[in-house]
Amino acid sequence: MLHLAVKESRTQMIRFLADKAVNPPALNNTGLGAIHLAARLDKPDVLLALLDAFKHRIDVNERTADNETILHIATKEGNLDLIHTIVTRETGLMLF
Repeated sequence: MLHLAVKESRTQMIRFLADKAVNPPALNNTGLGAIHLAARLDKPDVLLALLDAFKHRIDVNERTADNETILHIATKEGNLDLIHTIVTRETGLMLF
């Protein structure tokens, strides 16, 4: 359900599922967690919604079944907005 909310950019549903204690690190059948799917689909707003809704229950360094983090995925896919979101959010640095 969480992966579908990510895919469809349904941030309200993400918040609802977080309130219902859904497990955010759960991997789907392709080995991706919800944050990895947001990175792959280049959805910075959805990634921020996940990080805000799940607060300390989600780890930006969590790895996929292929041992990739969201930063690896965003870099590989060339998703500059998402890279900016990750770095700014996690370090407080302004890149561009």
